Amino acid sequence: MSIKKYNHINTKDIKLYIVDDEEYYLNLIKVNLNNIGYNDVNIFTSGEECLIEIEKNKPTCVILDFLIKDGMNGDGILKYIRTNYPKIDVIILSGQEDVTVATDIMKNGAYDYIVKDKMTFFNLNNSLDSILDKNNYEKDIKKGKSKYIFLIILVWVIGLIGLSSIFFHFFKN
Repeated sequence: MSIKKYNHINTKDIKLYIVDDEEYYLNLIKVNLNNIGYNDVNIFTSGEECLIEIEKNKPTCVILDFLIKDGMNGDGILKYIRTNYPKIDVIILSGQEDVTVATDIMKNGAYDYIVKDKMTFFNLNNSLDSILDKNNYEKDIKKGKSKYIFLIILVWVIGLIGLSSIFFHFFKN
């Protein structure tokens, strides 16, 4: 699998946090993400640990297990992040195949809901690619807006210069 290159964001510059109470699975996800070019991957065994770190360093995306044995569950962490850090994308990983659970999670603001199965890493990679594309699009729009504002000001200044020369010519006589 090749690593996608992006105009504005290199996958190596994306900060990812992963929360799962199963350390083996956490490390498996981290190694998989490292293998496809995501080098800034931080892992946490509890939601509380992750939220403390979010206060210090904002990630691009948090990947959460839905069911965490001790402490806050994935849905609670998702709601907290959506309320306090709306720009951070959240992907939920879960063994739950219940459509109602997935629908509720998406309504609560998750970027994606991925079932833990043999397609997990493929789906996770696709979801992260989608987040990168979205972030690139948003940056392109911001660049476009600033170019548009610059052009408006430039046209306005040229217009003023043009009008002042016309008035100067008209009132000179």
